[in-house]
Amino acid sequence: MSYNKKMYPCTCSDCGKSAEVPFQP
Repeated sequence: MSYNKKMYPCTCSDCGKSAEVPFQP
């Protein structure tokens, strides 16, 4: 999940980017 954290340091729960984050926290 390193590549995910690199592209999306914030999860949908953190920033609410559910539309941008392909994975669930």
